[in-house]
Amino acid sequence: MALLEEAVEAITAMQMLGLRSLFITFLAEAHLVLGQRAKARELAEQALALARDHQQRGREAWSLKLLGDIHSQAPAEAAQGDDAYRQALTLASETGMLPLVAHCHLALARLDRGRSKGEEARAHLMTASSLYDEMDMQFWLKQAQAEMRELA
Repeated sequence: MALLEEAVEAITAMQMLGLRSLFITFLAEAHLVLGQRAKARELAEQALALARDHQQRGREAWSLKLLGDIHSQAPAEAAQGDDAYRQALTLASETGMLPLVAHCHLALARLDRGRSKGEEARAHLMTASSLYDEMDMQFWLKQAQAEMRELA
């Protein structure tokens, strides 16, 4: 965490604004992993705003995916998570970011499974699995297959 915070400070000091949203996203993810949702959300929203300000559509998509992850951890925020994932999916599709497209489908499947939307979850899992297989992303393919088994 300390190294990520130092990196954000250094990038800011060097005025490398193009990288700032990327490293803030990394820092937000670290806070999320540590269970600090409020801080993760604050940083993810900051990263999203920076990406949009600098017209960095790929980084915008990753920030939206992260916001989806954050919202999805709170059942009351499932609709916000769904919206963030769908925005990320649209941007990722438009920019040809196939790994992120697959990750968004997997995330939407998990969200739908949690909301008892089995058919929607299954469709997202099929898409994610197909993409992971095409890209030979075996780790993620196994994750999607495990989700499919959980759904069954």
